[in-house]
This record gives sequence, C-alpha cells and structure tokens, in this order.
Amino acid sequence: MPYHTGSKHNDDSKGKSKMDKPKPKKNDTSNDKGKKGEISQKEMARLIQHSTKHGGMKSKHMRNMIKMMKEGMSFAMAHKKAMELDKK
Repeated sequence: MPYHTGSKHNDDSKGKSKMDKPKPKKNDTSNDKGKKGEISQKEMARLIQHSTKHGGMKSKHMRNMIKMMKEGMSFAMAHKKAMELDKK
C-alpha cells in the first residue's frame, strides 16, 4: 500500500503533474557550449576583457586559460589553475 495518501497524482488524471516533467540540470552548459574544445562567444568576450589585466591574449596566463577552457573547465576554474601555474 502506498505511503503517500492524499496525493493529487492519480493515474486517471487528465493533466501531468509537475513530477512528470524532467528538471533541467543545474550545471547544464549545453546552451552555452557546443562541444568540448569550443569556447562560446560570450566566454571569448569575457576572456578578451580579462586579458587586459594579464598582458593581452598572447600572454602565458591567457594561453593557459584558453587551453583549459577548451578541455572543458569553467572560466573560474581555468583562471584558478592558470594563476597557480603563473606562480611556478
């Protein structure tokens, strides 16, 4: 016998309940990125703006960030790793 009595979710109901709809994943980046190895236009604009703080797009820091982002890292994670590499 089901434990959840008084539930509005019946098999004979005409409409679907909210429980039947799949929820979007919190970390779903399918709208932002196409495939692994690509950087969206929005991310590239953010990288270009960020490059002014690190000596331009050809600097070692920015090349590392682009490489890591193409591997699938987020901007924040790539920046953190690039900063660690800059200290070495």
